[in-house]
Amino acid sequence: MEGDFNRFTFPQSLIDALLALHIATDSAFVILWPAMGKDYKSEVLHDAHHLAQIMCLRSSTILRLGHAEGYPNATDSKCSLKPTLDPASIWGLVRAQYEAFAAFNNIFVQHKGDEQKFLYQLWVISGLNYRQQFRKPLEDERIPHKIAPELLAKADNELKIIEELVKKIKQSMLYQDLTHDKQGEISEAIKRKEFKFFFKNGVPIKQAWHELFNRTIDTEIFAPFYTYMSLWSHPSNVSAFSFKDMYSSGEAEGQVLMAVNFAGFLLAFILRDKMSLFPECRQAFETLPPPHQVLLDGWNEWFRGADMAIVRIPLASV
Repeated sequence: MEGDFNRFTFPQSLIDALLALHIATDSAFVILWPAMGKDYKSEVLHDAHHLAQIMCLRSSTILRLGHAEGYPNATDSKCSLKPTLDPASIWGLVRAQYEAFAAFNNIFVQHKGDEQKFLYQLWVISGLNYRQQFRKPLEDERIPHKIAPELLAKADNELKIIEELVKKIKQSMLYQDLTHDKQGEISEAIKRKEFKFFFKNGVPIKQAWHELFNRTIDTEIFAPFYTYMSLWSHPSNVSAFSFKDMYSSGEAEGQVLMAVNFAGFLLAFILRDKMSLFPECRQAFETLPPPHQVLLDGWNEWFRGADMAIVRIPLASV
């Protein structure tokens, strides 16, 4: 069992990396299954569960992309693509997993009570504010369209929700106790659709994605990963010239191996945090084959510290 743990933690082949992610993804569906369709009274728990579901589904997509796929050209067969790996697309998906886990951990695990409510409301406002940008074509009479009137009604309702949540934030004691400058920072963050803050001594401190993530782990090994993933996710010059030689040098498989390996860790991390919030998911973990339990628990303890071991989460009655 120890040999398998090392083989899956530090895979020397893409086959092993994919198998490790396969184990984590299989386990994720088992762990999340008891919470599927459950009617939680708390919107916070509902959204936490759905964010974890997004990561679980995305892991299955990463698994599929981890296998070389071809493209048969129906227009001209000689221009078809032979089975080829696509590291750039996989890194983009893994970056999304990184951000989803960092957000989940910061809002639902690192903070409790009024601080959690404050951050959760910022998160909701951010998403709804982005959606308000979609209302412009709904209101533009110059655009010939047949759009269901309920879409504009939904946009109007979401605007009211935004206004109500902003009011709640500014009426909260947490906001009232902030300095004038810090209140201005929060107001500006709302306008800019930002929600990444960490409370320190009652004061929300603005964070970058890598800062949120680094709070979740107990190692420096992943420090450069966010920048690395972003170089592949954005149309950077680095991604262009790296792509130029990636296939002729044989580097593509190594890139996919590294991305798939990291994706497995990220999935294990959010599963541990999900189990800390949902007793039924912690119980489902006990039904996994022992090697699966060892792998998920070991990754959390190894990279996040002994206190983050899954076995330290008490089993509670559901």
